[in-house]
Amino acid sequence: MAKHGYDKLEAQLQGRAAEFLAAQTAHRIPLKPLLQELARLGQTAYLFGGMLRDLMLRGLSQDPHDVDIVVAKFTPSLLSYLEPYVRRKTRFGGLEVSIGHWDVDIWELSETWAFREGLVGCRGFEDLPKTTFLNLQAVAAEVPSSPGKTGRIVEHGFFQAISRRTVDINFEDNPFPGYCVLSALTTAYSLDFALAPRLIRYILHYGGKADLEELCLYQARRHGRCLYGRDVLQTWITHLAKSHREAPSTPVELPRHRAMQHHLPWGRRDACPTTGLSEAPWDEDRNATEQRAPLAFGGQQGTLF
Repeated sequence: MAKHGYDKLEAQLQGRAAEFLAAQTAHRIPLKPLLQELARLGQTAYLFGGMLRDLMLRGLSQDPHDVDIVVAKFTPSLLSYLEPYVRRKTRFGGLEVSIGHWDVDIWELSETWAFREGLVGCRGFEDLPKTTFLNLQAVAAEVPSSPGKTGRIVEHGFFQAISRRTVDINFEDNPFPGYCVLSALTTAYSLDFALAPRLIRYILHYGGKADLEELCLYQARRHGRCLYGRDVLQTWITHLAKSHREAPSTPVELPRHRAMQHHLPWGRRDACPTTGLSEAPWDEDRNATEQRAPLAFGGQQGTLF
């Protein structure tokens, strides 16, 4: 249930998620058999993370290609259904599956990294949003048992982040702080949101230790190109350091400019060299494109990359 006056935002996201799942568009139809199978098997399942952020901010204007689904349990029946679509097993115990043009990451609730490591208590799906690094990822939506119905929304500071247009840390413990720096910077820039002071301090601490070239390679592996090169990342970090020194308790926006895109010697995601950076326990905007789209939240205009 939404708190602190965010009921309208919850209802908006609930409606958009239901509409997305029920829509009979050519793009979404290949995903339907998986959702129907989850319902047939009586599986409680939740959509998670960045896809819901994009539905909240962009509405249904653009379809994602990547979906994260968390299920209560990998039953033998579910594993049997998924087997023909499995691309690989992840190091965190989940599955990457390809269904049509959809890339789906699916894993058991108990295998969520923060739960498995005992860092966050798991009483059920209501605790799932407590495990994400950023507040803009801290939301999950129940997959309804039949098309057109609305599912439960659980969140942990997500609607506050949307209302305040500020990116902040939701859960700090993370085995990949360099990825978290990249996710925070690119999320804030693409949404034109400010970065909260606590998150700025995290970026300044770990950003100086991160190998920016490796973060560029990670982007290239995910997108086929480096969307934000080393010079851009360093410029952002320098800007945050200066602004934070001058006003340490004030959120900071990144400077707006045309980002330099480093086109590396490979052109396709699957042709990129393996650098050990292909997995991370947080969602970033994996649907980045050069085309910029207006935000659909509250009539405010911004851009997503």
